[in-house]
Amino acid sequence: MGLLPSRFGLFTSRSCCNMRCMGAILEVRDLRVAYRSRGGVIFRALDGISFSLEPGEVMGVLGESGSGKSTLATSLLRLFHANAVDISGSVLFQGQDLLQAEADELQKIRGKLISLIFQEPSVALHPTLRAGRQVRQVLAAHGMNCRSALEKRTREVLGRLFFAEEAERIARSYPHQLSGGQRQRVLIAQAIACGPSVLIADEPTASLDPTTQMETLGVFRTLRKSMGLTMIFITHNPALLGDFADRVLVLYAGRVVELGAAQDILVSPKHPYTRALFQSIAPLFDTRRDSSKKKLPTISGDSLESSLPVAGCPFEPRCPERMEICKSREPGLVNVSETHTVSCFRYESP
Repeated sequence: MGLLPSRFGLFTSRSCCNMRCMGAILEVRDLRVAYRSRGGVIFRALDGISFSLEPGEVMGVLGESGSGKSTLATSLLRLFHANAVDISGSVLFQGQDLLQAEADELQKIRGKLISLIFQEPSVALHPTLRAGRQVRQVLAAHGMNCRSALEKRTREVLGRLFFAEEAERIARSYPHQLSGGQRQRVLIAQAIACGPSVLIADEPTASLDPTTQMETLGVFRTLRKSMGLTMIFITHNPALLGDFADRVLVLYAGRVVELGAAQDILVSPKHPYTRALFQSIAPLFDTRRDSSKKKLPTISGDSLESSLPVAGCPFEPRCPERMEICKSREPGLVNVSETHTVSCFRYESP
């Protein structure tokens, strides 16, 4: 399998089209979620999201803070905040719509068939429970009640993520006794304990230093290969997707602005927002002597304002390439190649 160069590292040349022979394991159709603020303002967290995932595929989800990434992660498992006021669309897992499923059916899926790794391990882990017990709780919640079986499976899972002698110590430790990278691996252990088919990782490296980020990314690569996992990997940093993701979905103000094969988007991004996002991030492993002194460009404006109802393109107020039509009409997704779509009037046929 060949490797293609990218500003954000190397990645496999696997085409997303070559993977569409088994049928989608997860399909999202026109997903919309809105929240009401304390002041009564309605914010569109997700606005018409549609995509599908094939078995074994890794999709990277990119976007800045406020783009809807975390809302997408939780919505796939029907986890909504109390101030959600408008939820529509469908999330089909193996043909079953999770937004319409009965509570007991959904509980059998959460954590067992589809697992979610939440942001911030220091918050997601219970501070007064040992790490091993927190892994056992996940197993017990899905029907494993034999103490010896629980202990054995916990050792197996932690053994996937730590050296054997280290795994025993981790299991006996409280979260505050662990490093950030170790806490993140405990969260991963919880997520894979029941052998899920789909793993959703919400910014799993955001709170880690660069070296630990790359080590953690290596863990995900290994798990993907050894467990055959299908993954949604959410991040604000395209540098983490270079040799990992098969496809990339770019979110802005709760909308898909670009979707395609990783090599298409990471090498040749089309949407003005995607290009601006990439330019604002330092290249992976930039060792030039003056690289730390170089001032990176920023995206002007406020992304949160784009979540308010607008007549035209939500990125128009911040876009350096905006046209008159962008103020009055919202662009749809158009194909720029067989494996690449973008939501921008500059690519629509006359």
